[in-house]
Amino acid sequence: MVENTLNLPGPLLEEAKRYFHPGLIQQAFNHLKQARVAISFSSGRDPHSFFVVSGIVNDSSAYETKISFKRRLENTPEGAIASNCSCQQWTKERHCSHSIALYIYF
Repeated sequence: MVENTLNLPGPLLEEAKRYFHPGLIQQAFNHLKQARVAISFSSGRDPHSFFVVSGIVNDSSAYETKISFKRRLENTPEGAIASNCSCQQWTKERHCSHSIALYIYF
């Protein structure tokens, strides 16, 4: 269960739950509550169909994070969400809390 401590709009929280593990969403909330997220680049005309965002998320270190969303890739093996982060949590198979924080913040 995700405790919506940021009072995010219901649809945004439900969208995040579609793509990310609830425990990682909660960790992302902690980053956001502590104002540890800064966007350095964003692109995408319609955030409901496509966007790319990169930034810095400060946790124990400053992590360079990037996340992209392509709705047209939903329900495909590639998936709608792709991310990258310089932290040790992130893997090609699993998003980290830093990339999720950037997704929610954007």
